[in-house]
Amino acid sequence: IYLEQEFYQEALLVCEMVPTGMRETQPVLGQCGRALYQVGDWQRAAAVYQEIVAQDSSNRWAYYWLAKIYTKLNQIDEASVYAEIAHRLGPGDISLAVKIGEWYEQVERPADALRVYRVALNAHPNHVGLQERVNRLEN
Repeated sequence: IYLEQEFYQEALLVCEMVPTGMRETQPVLGQCGRALYQVGDWQRAAAVYQEIVAQDSSNRWAYYWLAKIYTKLNQIDEASVYAEIAHRLGPGDISLAVKIGEWYEQVERPADALRVYRVALNAHPNHVGLQERVNRLEN
């Protein structure tokens, strides 16, 4: 609930109060990782999301967050690896495709953004938002 209301410092306090055995569950780790990201503790956030992918290498959203974190750490090549893994794990996930496409646009890689949007559009051909993104990048 703290994250939904953007009380990230409070969310971190709650994360630290969670008993050790429960901290390792993916939902708790994800919430703690997001709070760490939001307060700018990139190294700790990366460690949390690395733990998530160590537990579940198919967690596409954890890879997406790693891409965002490594961008903040100015390690764009490393971030690109994570973005590609996330995309490979969820090519038809519209939410993920939009986020990864936006990330590629942010790091000035429009051809990669277009590729991600097109894959998602192939899975969801009637999605207006994806079509608009593809049109914008093609023109």
